[in-house]
Amino acid sequence: MRRSKTINKVRQEIGPMSSPKYYRNGELQGKTVIETTGNRLGKAKEIALSLDGSTMLFVEKDDGSEVQFQTSKLIAIGEFIVVRSEAVPVPPVPSAVPSPSPAPTMAPAAATPTMVCASCGAPLKPGARFCTKCGSRVL
Repeated sequence: MRRSKTINKVRQEIGPMSSPKYYRNGELQGKTVIETTGNRLGKAKEIALSLDGSTMLFVEKDDGSEVQFQTSKLIAIGEFIVVRSEAVPVPPVPSAVPSPSPAPTMAPAAATPTMVCASCGAPLKPGARFCTKCGSRVL
C-alpha cells in the first residue's frame, strides 16, 4: 500500500508522460560533453545524419581532434551532454581540394560478389550510386 502511494506522489510531481524532447543542432553546439566516467571530452560541434536514418554527435576535443558518438549513446542533455564512453574516432578533414573518389572494388568472392565502398569499405547495395555509410559517390 505504501509503495502505490509513493508512485502516485511521483506521478503527481512529474505530471503526465509527454512525448520525447527534440533538440535542434544549434541548441547542442558548444555544449560541454562529458563521459559517464566524469571525464570532460570537449564541446559538441554538430549532429549529422545518414541516409539509413542513423545520427551521430560530433565532438571537438580540447586537443582539436574529433570523435563521434551515435546519438543512441547519449544519456542526458542539459547544461552538459552526457555520453557513454564508446567514441568512434573521426578521420582528419580532407584538404579543400577535392580528390576524385576511388572506384569501388569487389570484395573477395564468396557465394555472390559484393561491391564495397573504396573510401570506407562498407558493403554497397546493388545499383547504389552513393555509399550509405560515408556518402562517397560510387563510380
